Amino acid sequence: MEENLIIDVTISNLPFINPEYIFDIYIIIKINSIKNNYCQFLKFLEYFYKTYLIDYDMKFWNYYNNMEYITKNASESLNNYLNNLFPTKPSFYELIDKLNELEHLSYYDYQRKIR
Repeated sequence: MEENLIIDVTISNLPFINPEYIFDIYIIIKINSIKNNYCQFLKFLEYFYKTYLIDYDMKFWNYYNNMEYITKNASESLNNYLNNLFPTKPSFYELIDKLNELEHLSYYDYQRKIR
């Protein structure tokens, strides 16, 4: 059971590990899973490998060099972002206008990244 926990913690830490070491860590996790006969977890590892290590660009999910936006929960992150965006309380219309602008920026940013 303890080794299972170690594997889970290792997988959940991959977004924060230097990308140079992720494939090595993946191999270590896979070897330990095979050794301990974790069949279901091996299926997940294959999915993870194909999806996040091969098909998906690691720079979109790995935060090793970009810890600026990481917090312990999403609402705290959003709150910090909004506090930086609006140092003083905006009017309702200013808020709506700025949020609309940000929505378009994030969409264009996403489109640019996937090309």
